[in-house]
Amino acid sequence: MGLRSFYRTIALWLALTSLCYGQWQPIPEVKTGAQFYLNKTLNAKYPHYKSTVSVNQIDPRLKLPACDKALTYQLHDKSLRASNVTIKAQCQGQVQWSFYLTAKVSLEGKVLVASRDLARHETLKVSDLQLEFRTINTAAYGSLTAMDSALGKQTKKPIRANELIKSSSLTAPRVISKGDLVTVTALTGGISVATAGTAMANGKVGEQIRVQNNRTDRVIKARITAAGQVQISL
Repeated sequence: MGLRSFYRTIALWLALTSLCYGQWQPIPEVKTGAQFYLNKTLNAKYPHYKSTVSVNQIDPRLKLPACDKALTYQLHDKSLRASNVTIKAQCQGQVQWSFYLTAKVSLEGKVLVASRDLARHETLKVSDLQLEFRTINTAAYGSLTAMDSALGKQTKKPIRANELIKSSSLTAPRVISKGDLVTVTALTGGISVATAGTAMANGKVGEQIRVQNNRTDRVIKARITAAGQVQISL
């Protein structure tokens, strides 16, 4: 069978199948379903923003057999990081088909921005931040929406004034530096014993660093619990 004959056969099969169901799939319904799906997905993923969705026009010449089941839609999570997204519409009924349609999305809401130029490794204060109402696209994935989510954290890279503050641009602050005197608390059987030590590395809360016991000179690994505080379990 030649390629032309193959396509004719497929077209005839689709036409006959559609006659069995009595009609073609209404394209406007496909578009409406995609818009509803996108709005629901965006509201779940970005609850602090108001989303706007505009599904692009679908070619009215597209002919698809009427689906005997509710259509399903799929959207790859990473595609939400762009303002133009692609959705896969599927019929999983007796006659199965799928095709792709596109849409534009945007978000509106309060986001955290830098109130001045910030250098790398700066610890953020209230005066460094401000909340602004903006319309952004989903490329602003990870933007912060509350002061508390950034205060006390350090910048990983320079951030310009009025630039969006993203979680990926910040890190927990260093609370212990190499050479600092620290309190080493050892826990065993519900009893805690504290002694003095010297940090042998920089660290943040939750990290494990090497510490020298100042009484025995023994080097141990301990987890940082707060500024100047480390803990080991025996």
